[in-house]
Amino acid sequence: MKKVKGGDFNFASRAQKIDKLEFPQSTEERFIVKANKDGVGFQWKTYDEKLLARIIDKQTFDNTVAEATRICRNLWREKQREEHKDPTKAYQPLLYVSVFLILLAFVFLLVLIYGNRDKLALLYVAVSILCFAALLTLIVVAKTWSLEPQFMDLEKVQMNKVTEYLNNQNSQIYQTKGYKWQVEPNLYWIELVSI
Repeated sequence: MKKVKGGDFNFASRAQKIDKLEFPQSTEERFIVKANKDGVGFQWKTYDEKLLARIIDKQTFDNTVAEATRICRNLWREKQREEHKDPTKAYQPLLYVSVFLILLAFVFLLVLIYGNRDKLALLYVAVSILCFAALLTLIVVAKTWSLEPQFMDLEKVQMNKVTEYLNNQNSQIYQTKGYKWQVEPNLYWIELVSI
């Protein structure tokens, strides 16, 4: 794998890196399936009759590549959901209760000011409700400040899952034919190699 000149390769997105890479050529001993343009999965319809017809049939090959791509895409979707999930959503009901209690305390204060009730008792009730609302709000603030979102390392998880899948395929199908799937260390391609 060669890096092509132009731009800083370290700060490029995965798709930009793939676009700038020079991939190795496929041979009879090593067939390369490149990552697709968006960097999530692998290129379909890469079956080469001349190189692969004696090794494996087209449908088995395509199914293996399609499943590896499906694994990558599902993990990417899971990461997207994880990144857009609101970690403070569980605490929203407490904030709603706190707002309701503050409004209730103001009602008691209005009754205290304009009513003919026991003023000292109403003052204690209103202040108690306000203190409880403030305590709930402080609890929510403390919990949300202490939250640290846990994001998956997408490339690492994809690498592990695709490797696990391809190892399973190797033991079930490909090793009996004298070949095995391997994963390139950065998941820029997968390759079917002769054992």
